Amino acid sequence: MYNLGLQLYKAGDQDLARQWWQRSADLGNVGAMYNLGILLVQAEDTERAQRWLKRAAEMGHARAMNYIGLQAKQSGDGRQAQKWWQRSADLGNDDAMFHLGTLRYEAGDAGQAEHWLRQGAELGHTGAMTNLGAVLKEKGDLPQAHRWYRQAADLGNADAMFNLGCLLAEAKNGDKAQRWYTRAAAVGHTRAMVNQGWLLYEAGDAEQAQQWLQRAASLGDADAMFNLGSLVGDLGDMRRALRWYRQAAELGHVNAMSNLGALLSEQNVTEEAEQWLLRAASHDHAAAMNNLGALYYEKDDLERAEHWLKRAAALGHVGAADNLEILTLETADGHDG
Repeated sequence: MYNLGLQLYKAGDQDLARQWWQRSADLGNVGAMYNLGILLVQAEDTERAQRWLKRAAEMGHARAMNYIGLQAKQSGDGRQAQKWWQRSADLGNDDAMFHLGTLRYEAGDAGQAEHWLRQGAELGHTGAMTNLGAVLKEKGDLPQAHRWYRQAADLGNADAMFNLGCLLAEAKNGDKAQRWYTRAAAVGHTRAMVNQGWLLYEAGDAEQAQQWLQRAASLGDADAMFNLGSLVGDLGDMRRALRWYRQAAELGHVNAMSNLGALLSEQNVTEEAEQWLLRAASHDHAAAMNNLGALYYEKDDLERAEHWLKRAAALGHVGAADNLEILTLETADGHDG
């Protein structure tokens, strides 16, 4: 029954495959339980899918355990996710090793993260190779980080291509970095498009830079929109800069909120400028706080100007500290007068 279901599935007849896997699962075939669960997930029959996948996992099916772990993580239950991934990884499932290693990395447990990611990487899991590279880079082992990024990149992992480009860019090897960014961008990696665009802009090729950034922006990348705003602003096109900053800001990009507010303030659109600067400041953005201080100073609201300049200065903004000193002296002079 199980094999017949498999043949029908490969032939594209999912309905008949599901019927045969249902019969096989009812008789206790754990592989049929897993396959039936996955088909039910695809059919959005969540309750029945969960029931069959859980049964398969409890009967020792490693891929079912991995899937249950994914569902637990998505629902915010990290403890259950770790439990199921641990059991699946112990049975040799490389996906579970990758997820378990990544979970431990996110929890700050670099030792266990490296252990499980290395096991997954040695089994050929490109995601594990990529994340292992990130762990090793954090440890300062750049040659080994490069080795694992390169291995995963050669196997087609776009994140690895991007990370390899970043590693090479940090090593001031811009030409090789661009090659890897280009490969990652060619398979749709928007952060690679953004980095490629900025490298080209720094190399003096503003036209090509804009093309890469616009590709990423057209895919909804807020960083690309922000960088486009900065690029066209540097080129003197403030109308387009406003448009790109606004698009990025509306997607929640804090630097874009700050720059949009500053640009609007320069154009005396003070009410909207204040709104964007306040939104950025609510994320502890020091430059936005400094600009708020300047905006309120211009409005002769010295109390609020001082409040925001103090907050910006406390976050280490040098210009805010200078502006606060000037404001304090002016206030003192006013009192003396």
